[in-house]
Amino acid sequence: MQLKEAILSQFEPDIVVPLIEFGESISHIKADAIMFMARKSLCLYDVLLSLGVPPTEKCVISDRVLDMRLDPLFGKRVALIDDTLILGTTLAKAKRTLEKANAKIKIHVFCVDQKWWCKDLLQPDHISLQLDDSRVMTFCAGEVRALSLVPRPYLVDFPLSLPIRIRIAEFSGLLSSVDWISARVSTELQGRNGICAFTFFPTDSVIQELISGLGADIVSCIEIIKVRAFSRRHEDIYWTQLVPTLTLKPIKESDLKKIFHYLLDSISAKSQDTCRT
Repeated sequence: MQLKEAILSQFEPDIVVPLIEFGESISHIKADAIMFMARKSLCLYDVLLSLGVPPTEKCVISDRVLDMRLDPLFGKRVALIDDTLILGTTLAKAKRTLEKANAKIKIHVFCVDQKWWCKDLLQPDHISLQLDDSRVMTFCAGEVRALSLVPRPYLVDFPLSLPIRIRIAEFSGLLSSVDWISARVSTELQGRNGICAFTFFPTDSVIQELISGLGADIVSCIEIIKVRAFSRRHEDIYWTQLVPTLTLKPIKESDLKKIFHYLLDSISAKSQDTCRT
């Protein structure tokens, strides 16, 4: 089964055409910025791009920016994009937040839940489908499966590498590193479609290298360090993308100051090196 066919087969047949049309419509939206709500809608857009949907030429952002200063969006046209609307509270809140920044808002939703949608709360400017509650849930499950087949990591808060070309004969070398412990996390569906997913955890030697480079105070603030690898087989090649993941513990003010001063010292040292060269 070809990749495109495998991805689209995760959705109900009558969903496929409207979904492709929804993706294509995004490239025609007249706006200064395209804001995708939540990570699932942004990941779904990436899936549609992998199927050949033309990309938008507008600035693409996620709703994470709503927690930041919105000065760059002041007076701009912003299109809010969401894959599903259940009640409408999240979109309504985002709209109010952006309107306070004097932004001009249009809302585009692929499907709404007929049972729970509160029309008095929000009226999107464009809706592709209105579905009953069970079909909305089925569509959401299909999204997750489709993401796993691209494979598109269900992550938007961490960097994603460009595809790396690894021959099958060399792939075992990736899993036999003495510095990183690998764990296969592929699903049965992924396995049937030539997809491999692994999580790599650092050994003590890697942690010691981090301590040597960053200092024990900073490393002590780290809660999780890992690397996710997502590979898709094509003939004798595994096309692999890596997602380095790092999360911090709750940070005390004193620890935050240490990190801040370390970053300033590092930037200063690099600036001096650049000046010398």
